Amino acid sequence: MRSYNLKSFVIGLAGALAFTACGPHWAFYLESGIEALAKVPAWREEMQSRVADPSAVIEIAYDAESAERAWAENVPAEFASGRPPDYGLYRTMDKVDFETQAVVVWSSGESSGCPGWLADIRWSGEALEVERESYSRSGVCTLDYRPYRMIMAIDRDKLPPGEALPTDQVIGVPRGLVLHYGELD
Repeated sequence: MRSYNLKSFVIGLAGALAFTACGPHWAFYLESGIEALAKVPAWREEMQSRVADPSAVIEIAYDAESAERAWAENVPAEFASGRPPDYGLYRTMDKVDFETQAVVVWSSGESSGCPGWLADIRWSGEALEVERESYSRSGVCTLDYRPYRMIMAIDRDKLPPGEALPTDQVIGVPRGLVLHYGELD
């Protein structure tokens, strides 16, 4: 009969649980009403030259035509599939219901050691409140800054009405800006 060391078993079990809980599939959390479609490195070139100093820009495409433009300008044609929160294509736009959803391009930045994402967003009637999350595979976040953008389908009831844009009334990010998609052109 084989004997087991209880201490080794408990340490091994704790390590396995920590590894499982820290995997990207556990760490990538979005509130209901938000679907991540893709995450792309860097900001669009037009954004870099036209936006002075925001830490996040939220561009909203309320209709299919502007959403298709947002997709074409932000998701490379040969972009590989990926798993959140890493770069990649997660889903396509074909299931976006423009009666209840809008396509949002979230441009922000993250540490290379801690991938980040927009976890929740809600319109209070006066300001857009955002919640960001990040994940560290190693438990350490580096101090570098890596710009990225996410393309998401978000329920309209979480977003400001079109007539409230543009606005810089953003809670949860310093120097945030919310625009109609294409407004920087």
